[in-house]
Amino acid sequence: PAFPGGEVVTKVLIDEDPARAVLEEAGRGHQLLLLGATESSGKPGVVFSPVMDAVVKASPCATLIVAGTHLDAHFPPKRILVATSGSATSRHAAELAFRLAGRGDEALEVTALHVVERVDAYLPSSDDEIHLRQMAAADQDVANLRALAESLGILVDTLVRSSASV
Repeated sequence: PAFPGGEVVTKVLIDEDPARAVLEEAGRGHQLLLLGATESSGKPGVVFSPVMDAVVKASPCATLIVAGTHLDAHFPPKRILVATSGSATSRHAAELAFRLAGRGDEALEVTALHVVERVDAYLPSSDDEIHLRQMAAADQDVANLRALAESLGILVDTLVRSSASV
């Protein structure tokens, strides 16, 4: 099992507002909320579904969205990619990845990736300086994550890419 010795509790709730019900339950001391990714609704401004989007935006705890066809039998994963933007929530995601990486006997590979959107491709060349500042900020972001990982005894690979080079 992925979490040997853990207790599984099942609940069925009936509520007119499913997002509120999930958020209330998550607020009862849970440290991690796992959600299965839903199909996009196709509505403007909605990523997955109105309920799931509301839960992700207002979650009182760390939230992990799971997509894909199956869970590998060798969980936890051997390789973890953390897409970072320099935000506080990106740092929280990296912290979770580092904690997962530190929970076992096997060395796991964690990669922190910061992609800088190259918007200046359509702007005058004088905006190259803006792009260079964005790249420098991204370099600082991943350097901060590397320092955090190393303080926890985790090896991390850091990458900064411009969307033009991805």
